[in-house]
Amino acid sequence: MSAKPLTQAELHNQLAPELSARIVRAPLTTGGDVTDVCVLMESVLVGVAQTLEAAGLAKPEVLAMICENAKRRHTQLHLLANAKGTPQ
Repeated sequence: MSAKPLTQAELHNQLAPELSARIVRAPLTTGGDVTDVCVLMESVLVGVAQTLEAAGLAKPEVLAMICENAKRRHTQLHLLANAKGTPQ
């Protein structure tokens, strides 16, 4: 019997923590600091945007959209954590 394929939401929830941890851990465990983590994240965002553009799947504005949506989601998570009294 084959496993049921993951939904896109399930795939996102599975991959995001793993990828986030790798992006943070790699620079820090090799002598880098928070600036190095941020530069790596910027490189990943730009790379994703360029790959989507090159494949004809997105317009150049995709990077701005990704950043705007990420800022909104980050704010929502902070508000939710503060409402629950969860330290961030």
